[in-house]
Amino acid sequence: MGRARLRRGEIGVPGTKQINKDRWDAWARFGASDGRTVRIERTGRTKAIAIRAVQEAAAARVEGWRLDGEAAAENAVPTVAQLAEDWFRSIEPPKIEVNQIGNAVEASFDTSVRRQTFDQYQSTYRNHIGAGLGQMKVSDVGVKVGSDFLFGLIDGGNGLTRARLARVVLSSILQLAVDQEVLPYNPVRNIKPLPKRRAKPKALNEPSLDEVRSAVRSWRNQPGTFGPPNDGTLADIVDVMLATGTRIGEVLALRWNDVDLVSSVPTVSITGTIVEPRHGPKYRQPAPKSEGSIRKIPLPQFAVDVLLRRRACSLPINTVDAVFWSQNGTFMQPSSVRRSLRSALSAAGVKFDFKVTPHTFRKTVATLLAREAGKGAARSVIGHSKEETTDKYYIEPVTQVEDHRDLIEGAFGRRPEGKLNRST
Repeated sequence: MGRARLRRGEIGVPGTKQINKDRWDAWARFGASDGRTVRIERTGRTKAIAIRAVQEAAAARVEGWRLDGEAAAENAVPTVAQLAEDWFRSIEPPKIEVNQIGNAVEASFDTSVRRQTFDQYQSTYRNHIGAGLGQMKVSDVGVKVGSDFLFGLIDGGNGLTRARLARVVLSSILQLAVDQEVLPYNPVRNIKPLPKRRAKPKALNEPSLDEVRSAVRSWRNQPGTFGPPNDGTLADIVDVMLATGTRIGEVLALRWNDVDLVSSVPTVSITGTIVEPRHGPKYRQPAPKSEGSIRKIPLPQFAVDVLLRRRACSLPINTVDAVFWSQNGTFMQPSSVRRSLRSALSAAGVKFDFKVTPHTFRKTVATLLAREAGKGAARSVIGHSKEETTDKYYIEPVTQVEDHRDLIEGAFGRRPEGKLNRST
């Protein structure tokens, strides 16, 4: 019967033989890494030295396997950059194709991330995460490293947005390491919350709104003013935003087939938005920001008047059938409207203690509706799925309480007769 095969790293009973007075030969069977049994042989001046040399040779082979295994394991741990590449590949949406009239062409597949969000994630990784952590092994990015990195992106009150985006991207990359069983847990989830902005929503009161509307109507109407004359488009956009509480991208995405001015209740249907990606052409996306943003909004009469006038003067160059068309007959861009609004307010010398943007009109509508018709009405018109979002980010807090002096006077105003007891 043959001798039993030794297990990996196991050494058999050494054998010895004296070669001459100053030399002994020793050997032993050894379980090799590939499962075979091999012979290790060494010599020494004495029998004990020869046996010890065989045992040390076997131990050296086992240690070599351990070091090789550790090196292989170390090499198997990917860097943040390597996992980032895998993550971006897994979530990348199809490239946006735009037809001749500026509409996004429906893609053959979709992902959970929209193209503009994907581009934003990539920019955040490239500018911040890749530069700071990209070459580190993911196993070296623990809670402290991640926390120091994210909070290091905040400079006083600045950088909160980039830090928040970086947290989302870094957490997603390290979660992929958890899914691949490279990490036991996601360290970003144990990082304390990032600070939040304390700015409260600001809405325009009636006098301030009158100033703004006057400024956009008088803009570039004076002789010698630089730039094309004011054709009333900016004022019309402001009026429709005030009538609907819509986002600037939603207003500019309106087409005439989204407008119903003949029904007993005139409406506009919000079915899309204008997207200005970091890369590639600008386009009309055939869906607004969220499912809750798809809505049909009844129009007050002043908005109906604006839309009737614009429909009557729509030019043949308006090939996209837009309610607000550009000089080239395409959809207007939100960035262009923002610049025009800043220019109009600056030319008129209109200044407040907060910055007025197209989004200010949306907050103004939300504040009015919340105070007069309730927060539920504000949420419905604004197009939020949660009333908490409308309340927190869009409705300006009330600072002037209602006048209930008569009620309090009647209940507590009369004092009982008698003197006050005073302690001496």
